[in-house]
Amino acid sequence: MRNLLVCIALCVPVAANADLMFIKYEGTVSGIEEQGCPCPQSYAIGDPVSGQLTIDLGIVRRGGGANAQTGDYTSENGQFDFISGRPLAGDAMSNDGFFLYNDLPYYLPQPANATYDRVEVYDGIGPSPLDMLGITVERLSSYGPLMTDARLPPEFDAKPEEGTTLTGRILRGLSGAAGAFKQTIDVAFTHVSMGVCNRPT
Repeated sequence: MRNLLVCIALCVPVAANADLMFIKYEGTVSGIEEQGCPCPQSYAIGDPVSGQLTIDLGIVRRGGGANAQTGDYTSENGQFDFISGRPLAGDAMSNDGFFLYNDLPYYLPQPANATYDRVEVYDGIGPSPLDMLGITVERLSSYGPLMTDARLPPEFDAKPEEGTTLTGRILRGLSGAAGAFKQTIDVAFTHVSMGVCNRPT
């Protein structure tokens, strides 16, 4: 068993610094797919996965313009390393992403008038070596919002229950003369929370 512990950033929830956010997560490894392994690090079904990431929106530009329904922030070809908090398996270009979807029409088989909120967070590097953690929280709006406006930082405390889905995945890989492998690790989250931090002084 390997406990994937993530460095915890100093982050105290307050309302004053909306450009600095946190996301905390807890779960266990639920599936593993490997190609070209043995891999540098091994995982087992049931291994705990927990930690906290810090998202600094003050150093990254928002894409797509100001919109109450969608928001996207990316590393823009490695220019902005704006998500941090976990040790990475190598040294490569930043490949972070933060995406917000507020009150969007839901797809089938939900009722035609159903809407949903979704938050996606990706922290990592790529393309080689590749080391990426992805966290997705989705909730049908009828079960309570994750946010009220995609231009504002979401604040929520979520667990997997009716109307709410938590999804996690760790991607790791290497290609080139140094060797090649690909590892996909599915994570079943039991708890994910997001809020606003107090910027250190």
